[in-house]
Amino acid sequence: MGSKKTGKSKERKDSTKKVEKVASPNDTDDVVDDKDDQVSAETMTTTESAKGKTRGKRTVAAMYKVVVKKAVGKKFKVTYSDTGNPNGRTRHTLQSYIGMLVRTMVPINVDSWPEVDPDLKANIWTDIQDTFKVAPESRKLVLSSAGVKWRYFKTTLTRKYVLPFLGKKKKLRKPPKQYSYVGLQPWKEFVKQRTSEEWLKLHQKQSERVRKRKYHHRLSRKGYLGLEEELVRIC
Repeated sequence: MGSKKTGKSKERKDSTKKVEKVASPNDTDDVVDDKDDQVSAETMTTTESAKGKTRGKRTVAAMYKVVVKKAVGKKFKVTYSDTGNPNGRTRHTLQSYIGMLVRTMVPINVDSWPEVDPDLKANIWTDIQDTFKVAPESRKLVLSSAGVKWRYFKTTLTRKYVLPFLGKKKKLRKPPKQYSYVGLQPWKEFVKQRTSEEWLKLHQKQSERVRKRKYHHRLSRKGYLGLEEELVRIC
C-alpha cells in the first residue's frame, strides 16, 4: 500500500518538473529582455499551415510557451536572413501566434480584410510588439500576414463547416465547438453570407477556375523562407 502511494507521489513530482521546464523563462536563446538592441528587417512573409494532429499539438505547446514568456516580461527574438526575411525556429512561432490572434480577435462576419477596424489591426500589432522583438518597419508585413491567415481561417470554416451542410439549418445554427469563440451572432451572419446565392455563384466560378489550372502550388510548411535557409546551408 505504501509503495503505491510513493509511486503516485513520484509521478506527481515528475509531472511538476516537466511543467516547470516548459514554463522556465530562460530555457531558450530565442527570448530576450526589452532592453536588448532592436532587430531590423524589411520583409516578412507567411508560412503555410500543415494538417495533422501532431502539428496541432506542437502549435498548442508553442502557444503555451509564448504566453508564459510574455507573462514574465520576456520576448521572443526574431532573427533575420541577409535578405531581410525572418529565419530560424522563431519565425514559425511568430506565424502561429499571428494566426491565433486573428482567429480570436477579428470577427469572421467582416467581409474583407481592408474593412477590418483599423483600431483592431493596431491592437494586433501592439500585441506582436509586446510578445516578439520585431522591427517597427515590420508592421505592414505582419498585418499582411495576419490578413492572409484570417482569410484562410474563414475559408476553412466555409469548406468544412458550412458548405457540407447546405440546406441543413440545424447543423448551421451554432459554430463548431472547437471554434465557439467566434461568437454566435458573428457566426450566424457569416453563414448567411456564405450561403447566399450571390456568394455561392462566385464560389462556383472560382472552383472551376482552380480546376482548370495546369500547375498547382506545392510547397511544405517550411515555405520559401525555409527553402532559402536550406539553400544557404547547402552552399
